[in-house]
Amino acid sequence: MQAGLFTLTHHKFSLFRNVGLFLTLILIPTIFAGAGVAGPTGDLYIKLNGDQSSQPSASVSYSVTIGNNGPGLSGSHGVRIVIPSAFTKVQHTLSTLRNDCIQHEEPDATTIRCKVSSINDTDSYTVQITANAPVETGRYQLESYVSRPVGKNPNPRNDHSVLFTTVQKPVPAKADMSISMKSIPEKVLVGDTFEYVLTIRNHGPASAASTKISTQVPFSTEFISITSNQGQCAAPPNAGGLSVLTCNLGSLMHDDLATVTVKLRAPLKSGTVTGQANISSETDDPDLKNNSTTNTTQIINKTIPIQCFSFFGLFGY
Repeated sequence: MQAGLFTLTHHKFSLFRNVGLFLTLILIPTIFAGAGVAGPTGDLYIKLNGDQSSQPSASVSYSVTIGNNGPGLSGSHGVRIVIPSAFTKVQHTLSTLRNDCIQHEEPDATTIRCKVSSINDTDSYTVQITANAPVETGRYQLESYVSRPVGKNPNPRNDHSVLFTTVQKPVPAKADMSISMKSIPEKVLVGDTFEYVLTIRNHGPASAASTKISTQVPFSTEFISITSNQGQCAAPPNAGGLSVLTCNLGSLMHDDLATVTVKLRAPLKSGTVTGQANISSETDDPDLKNNSTTNTTQIINKTIPIQCFSFFGLFGY
């Protein structure tokens, strides 16, 4: 009798245990799933990158990246990108083909709105944007947002991203050019040759493009030659006094030096001759005072040695 009772009790206990196991493994999760209890929620983030500086009306581009840091699915979500209305010709493309974006032109801004289905853990997609920068200079703010209608993002701090683009006019390149002239030698005998050495320097800060010098053959001198350590020089046929000589030196980098040598023959009469030269380039020069130079050379007579004769020597003493 006791053995039978024990057997019946043991079977009842086994039945209850099996029912509990069934509820734990199958029924309860099914009930919770039907009630809408979700698993881990994915952490959505958004990041706006692109041009932070531009010239007026220049082409600019931006990339908005939306991703899921995990640990679960992101769920369906929306994206909103706000671009100031001063930007023109705004266009966008979405990297995923499963969804689409709608662009609205509003009074104060161009708004791009996207509806995207769930993305997997660690996945991401991008919205590429191109536009023309504003005509007016200034600092412009672009914004992007990601949100979802159902569920809570575990880290809302990365649901919003801001980028500033500064529009400013280009600063003209400037190159301070200088030229100096030296006579070698400084005093020249009549009829002898001498040289004018021109030294050209770029004090920067930018490179000087298409650098040119011009110099005039001094009056009453005879032109012999003109040479430079870079570029090319030219003289008119039968160059003589007051003829203009030119040299195209090309580009000079910051702190570069160039030299031009003009060889001349002094006049046959003593006095002075004055040479002059000018420098120019296509790059804006902030100081024009050192773009020309002059040099005066003294022409002197040849000295004739005077011989002294002894009075008595005339008579053979």
